[in-house]
Amino acid sequence: MADIQNLKDDFAREMIACKDLYNYCLSSRGLHTNAGIEGAFLQMQTKWEAFLEEVFLAFLVGQQPLSGDKVKPHFTVIDIDVARIILYQGQQYADWAKFDVVIKRLGIYFDLGLPNRFVNALKAEKLNLEEIADIRNFIAHSSIKAKKNSK
Repeated sequence: MADIQNLKDDFAREMIACKDLYNYCLSSRGLHTNAGIEGAFLQMQTKWEAFLEEVFLAFLVGQQPLSGDKVKPHFTVIDIDVARIILYQGQQYADWAKFDVVIKRLGIYFDLGLPNRFVNALKAEKLNLEEIADIRNFIAHSSIKAKKNSK
């Protein structure tokens, strides 16, 4: 299990790589432009969801934010593999795309009565995160509902 600083550093590097791909695709108009921009966006979104999951698991095994704010889990799990099993609850993965689901999950596993930067940061960006999820769904799914939600 990586520590919080490594998770943060890795995430920052991955976001720079997504931005570089995006900028490359904008640099010259061609057949690759739209697909490349969509690819950069999808990579950014999946890296964000992976980052959320890894930070969530780190907090569940007792690590604390770099800010010094405390995150108090309702229970601490010693083994990261057991923490992942608990998080997935029999599913293949945890859904990190829906803001309300993420906040509800935080409330199940953590004491949200304490002020902490993790929860506050997510709540401050609720509208942006919901819009990003809509765009992701529009790119990834060709359904009429996904197209309507992204407008």
